[in-house]
Amino acid sequence: MRSDLLGHLRRRTAQWLDLGAESAALIIASDHCLDATVCAILGAALLRDLTEPLDGTSQAVASVEGWIHVLFRDALERLGER
Repeated sequence: MRSDLLGHLRRRTAQWLDLGAESAALIIASDHCLDATVCAILGAALLRDLTEPLDGTSQAVASVEGWIHVLFRDALERLGER
């Protein structure tokens, strides 16, 4: 499963992200490494405003419960743009 997810991630980020063999092996071996990689990518997307904004109703809930940002459909490709 992690191998499939990594393959998909690599295809979508090939223009700007080179994980290398050692990192890829760690991601396949550990869900923690996969989570960290996804969080780092999501953080970069958030800094570039490439995540779906919260609507007014969700903002109140998110301030108490927390929020998982959702990437725009093309965010992985757009992260490679300068």
